[in-house]
Amino acid sequence: MTYVGIDVSKKTLDCCVLDADNEVYLKVQNSQGGYDELMSLLVLYDDVHVCLEATGSYWQSLVEFLAANDVRVSVENPAKIHYFAKASMLRMKSDKRDALLIADYCKVMTPRLYSPVAAAVAELKLLVGMYQRLKKQKISERVKLLEAPALVKPLINSNIEHFNNQLLETKEMLKAFFRSNADLAHKHEILQTIPGIGFSSGVVLLSILASGYTFESANQFVAYLGLNPRKMESGTALKGRERISKIGKPEYRAALYMPAVVAYSKNLYPDIVTRLQSNGKTPKVIIVALMRKLAIYAYTVYKTNSAYVAK
Repeated sequence: MTYVGIDVSKKTLDCCVLDADNEVYLKVQNSQGGYDELMSLLVLYDDVHVCLEATGSYWQSLVEFLAANDVRVSVENPAKIHYFAKASMLRMKSDKRDALLIADYCKVMTPRLYSPVAAAVAELKLLVGMYQRLKKQKISERVKLLEAPALVKPLINSNIEHFNNQLLETKEMLKAFFRSNADLAHKHEILQTIPGIGFSSGVVLLSILASGYTFESANQFVAYLGLNPRKMESGTALKGRERISKIGKPEYRAALYMPAVVAYSKNLYPDIVTRLQSNGKTPKVIIVALMRKLAIYAYTVYKTNSAYVAK
């Protein structure tokens, strides 16, 4: 087996080919010409497994090219490779060294292969990503408005109005998307049967669940969102409070936060809330527990392809 680590940046690809005999380094442009140059090297080896980090959006066209040429490729969370480097006690950092590190990671960890998403799902993720960015920018402007001098408040209000219009336009684009994609539209509708889940949180959950991630259980989905509990306990010296791991994109957890707040304030899940309150849990802890429960319900509804039914 030949392992290839690629350190991806906006303009270049630093590649390390690692086989039983030696290491070969290659630096090419992150462009079609660079991909062709890389492929001319890979064809010299048998049974190639390429691994790279999911760095922004710079990796996507490369992965599509490799998959189209029947090259085994894995796309990994940068945090995994970061902790692998710490475990290996590496003290150097360079593009060349990072490429070798990724190749080593591929050899030792044998990461699962990348599964290309359907064109419709890719379009959905693009629209959802835009919707989330616009919401984040709007919130940022609203925070600025609280302490802004009177001189610039009209400008900030104008920005907020602009983002409101952009959000409405993006939402209309999402509605048009669902009119053209009946299967995903049905999935989105049944996700909204979960009490507390609305249009916005539904599209975010759908964009994750439909992305081809092989979640084998609801607990895996919860862990992917970073809502799984993390114990801080070792011997007698270290005994901290249990917290959520927060591993994963914060915008995914943010999409569940407001639905959980609504569910708590409107008492949509009285049995859960009452049980936690009787155990002395604070409202903050209860809201996080509701976020986790909403994620479990979303996974179940998506996998069974049926509307939520209260138990």
